[in-house]
Amino acid sequence: MNKIYITFLLITFVLINISAQTDFRPGYIITNQQDTLFGQIDFRGDLRNSNICDFIEKGKTKKVSFKPFEIEGYRFENSKYYISKKWNKTTLFVEFLVNGKLRLYYFKDVEKDHFLIEKDGQITTEIPFSKWIETRDGRTMEINGKTHWAILKFFTSDAINFENEIKMVDQPDAEKLIRFAEKYHNKVSNDINPIIYRKNNMKNKFYFGPEIGYKSFNNTLETYESSGIFGGLTLFVTMPRISERLQFKSGVLFSKAIVKYQVSVYGASLEKSKEIFDIIIPVYLQYAILNKAKSPTFSFGYNIGKSPSISPAASLGYMIKVKNKNIFTVNIGAEFLGNGSNVFIPRTLLAKQFGVNYFFKL
Repeated sequence: MNKIYITFLLITFVLINISAQTDFRPGYIITNQQDTLFGQIDFRGDLRNSNICDFIEKGKTKKVSFKPFEIEGYRFENSKYYISKKWNKTTLFVEFLVNGKLRLYYFKDVEKDHFLIEKDGQITTEIPFSKWIETRDGRTMEINGKTHWAILKFFTSDAINFENEIKMVDQPDAEKLIRFAEKYHNKVSNDINPIIYRKNNMKNKFYFGPEIGYKSFNNTLETYESSGIFGGLTLFVTMPRISERLQFKSGVLFSKAIVKYQVSVYGASLEKSKEIFDIIIPVYLQYAILNKAKSPTFSFGYNIGKSPSISPAASLGYMIKVKNKNIFTVNIGAEFLGNGSNVFIPRTLLAKQFGVNYFFKL
């Protein structure tokens, strides 16, 4: 039965992983001949979106892949807008953030995020940023560089008394730079507001709430024999910059188990047991199969506790976003013992569990 249970979870994970490879959403591409073709575009993470556009034209079924400069650009409906651009001897799709007196672009490579700034009469320039660790008076602190201030000051030198707005960009990110470009545009121009393509929906969202469930330990194991409830508080964080379907889960849970052990009394081996309460810190990544208000989910991670200290775990579930944007989830899952010295690799089924969460948006 336990082998069937484990096999079921593994097969389900493989099927989910295969189905989750694409996320086609309404959008359009702009050809090099300035034609606009509507259809579905595969929505991925920032790194992949900068290198390829998978497109299915409306009324057709065949997927076509475009590289930068094979098309002028592409856009998801009411969402991200990418254009072809050359930068540092390479070609890529850059996300067009703002189009006004300043033009801002964003792309991601394997090393870091990059932000580019343009203005009529000036060449495209990257907004630099660096930070480092310093020890001062016995205290270790993280220091943010200020070289990006010089670039922002150069591009906005015609704006009077704009130094405070520059200093508010302590560390370049999309939200701060978009706000900065909008303020500059309104400061120096009587034109209509700049076009902001990136909507303010890329922030991490934090949720917090109770979790309660039931855990059944594997009675065929020598040292575990129990069933009981568990419960606690859980943190739920969305990560749209990586993927709109990916979430992080952690918290503090309280669980009860009966541990068997052997003692020697006058040469005879006796079996004893004791009830222990465990404090568990779950650390999970959850993937929503559909980018909708209701979606099946798959989670994988580790439970950190006393017995065992680290145990791999996986679960299948269903997530529902309720009207006030809170989240309800229900999950069935399995917890495993690690593979010998490598506690991070699942080996033997430790317990089956069922749980429910209700998360309140912070």
